[in-house]
Amino acid sequence: MAVSPKREGIVAGRWLRVLAMLALTGGLLLRTIPLLVWPELPLLTCDGLAYHSLAVSLGIGQGLTISDPSVVAACGPIVELGPSHHFAPALAVVESWFISLMGDTSLALVLPVLLLSWLTVFVVWWATRNLFGSDAGLLVAAAVSLEWTGALFGTWQGYSENLVIITFTLTMWAILKALSDDRYLVLAGLFAGIGYLSKASIGWFFLLAGIGGLTWRLWFRGRAVLRNGWYLSAIAVFAVPFVVWSFRNLTLFWDGTPADLFDAWQTSEVQARYVTYALQQPALLLTGLVGKLPIMLIVFVLPFLPFLRDLGGSFRRLRDEETSGLWLSVALIFVLGWFFAGAFWVTEQTSLMWADPVRYLAPAQIPLLWLLVRDTNTAATWKWAVSFLVLAALTGIMWVLMIPGFPLAQ
Repeated sequence: MAVSPKREGIVAGRWLRVLAMLALTGGLLLRTIPLLVWPELPLLTCDGLAYHSLAVSLGIGQGLTISDPSVVAACGPIVELGPSHHFAPALAVVESWFISLMGDTSLALVLPVLLLSWLTVFVVWWATRNLFGSDAGLLVAAAVSLEWTGALFGTWQGYSENLVIITFTLTMWAILKALSDDRYLVLAGLFAGIGYLSKASIGWFFLLAGIGGLTWRLWFRGRAVLRNGWYLSAIAVFAVPFVVWSFRNLTLFWDGTPADLFDAWQTSEVQARYVTYALQQPALLLTGLVGKLPIMLIVFVLPFLPFLRDLGGSFRRLRDEETSGLWLSVALIFVLGWFFAGAFWVTEQTSLMWADPVRYLAPAQIPLLWLLVRDTNTAATWKWAVSFLVLAALTGIMWVLMIPGFPLAQ
């Protein structure tokens, strides 16, 4: 496959490079040290314990099955013993490889989580560097290494958030490369297919993003897109994991009635049930959406406050194909994440100030950071310093508020 030429983006001065290296190192240490000191931390949450239980079942040849009663006790009514119809399979598959090699040990629990965490930062660095140059790669990787949802949920608590960032970053990288070489569309379809299996809620993003991406390409490229063999191949590649996983769910969970078909094929029956109930309660759904918006918006936007003018300038160039594609991905992630946060609240009735749903928005940091580093020829060190400090502070604050033992009105 031919490699399209790399465009140099942001140019960082000496002190900004030093700052970014310190932030990158600090972020990796923040991700690593708590798990080394407290290796059982992922087993103290529903998701971390459930993924580990699924991995153990896979490792001993029992399939994606919840067989540990402690998972039901930790997760409540969203989980039942038997085949899983709530947790996507990708993270459990990765963890099962280590359990097969090392047994059900602390090392087999911690090592895959840490490796995925480090791999997230590496993939972000590599993809950004490949697209926009070495300084851009360093700055974006430093920001992502410090970002709190990847540290808290994706690493310390053993959720699949880091796997989501990896697959999303690679999908967006391939899409941007495909602007100058259509063959990269096949890679975009492959990474999107893996991403579909990485997290139940993100599966809907990849489905809607496919529709939005087609609309975007039709707008800029015309109806010739519909005859593009590479685009059709990308759809076929994405369809393989989608069809296989949907077929698995139908064979296990469909009762044969038309009414049950829509819930049965989905990555999460729990998610489908919550959304259906929320749509039947429009007043409560509106309350959830309005109530969840401030905390999600504030916490997500805080690290980007020094760059609002830069992002505003980028937003005014939406007629550019690459710019509009990046902003489209930000909008899709935010709207879908916000909707799920409001819809889940209708059933769960957690505090409207609970910051957990901000993790649904985390993938949007990648296109936002790319918008910053691709268009700027010089870099203001103070802006990045403030952003890095905010990211580190949020990670520390959320550790205190949301790690078991310090819950915030859950």
